[in-house]
Amino acid sequence: MDKLYNAFVESTIIMGSLALMFGGTICWMYAHQQAVPGELLALLGTIVGFWLRSKAGVEVRNNIVKDQES
Repeated sequence: MDKLYNAFVESTIIMGSLALMFGGTICWMYAHQQAVPGELLALLGTIVGFWLRSKAGVEVRNNIVKDQES
C-alpha cells in the first residue's frame, strides 16, 4: 500500500494513465481510419517522455535513500 501511495504522490500512476489514454485514442483513430493530428502525436510523446523520466527519477531517489540507510 505504501508503494501505491508513493506512486500517486510522485504522479507516476497519473502520468502512466494519461499515456495509456492518449495512446489508446491514437490506436482507436488509426483503427477507424481517421486522420491523427500531429499535435496529438507530439502530446503523447511529451507525456511518455515525462513519465519515463519521472519514473527513472523515482528509482534513483529510492536507491539513494536505501544507500543512506545502510
